[in-house]
Amino acid sequence: MCGLFYLFGWGFMLFIGTAFRFHSLSLRFGLSKMFLMMLRSFAEGQFFSVHGHHLGRVL
Repeated sequence: MCGLFYLFGWGFMLFIGTAFRFHSLSLRFGLSKMFLMMLRSFAEGQFFSVHGHHLGRVL
């Protein structure tokens, strides 16, 4: 069981390293874009929870 987790983790790290090596620019751009989208959705959720849900329906 422990060896299976170890092998899975090693393969995952190898996959991540290969992805960063070959697609570092596009991967970083995608990750930053995903992070910005998450941040924006979180900010919008906070804004709508403060200012009421009717504004969310209008927008």
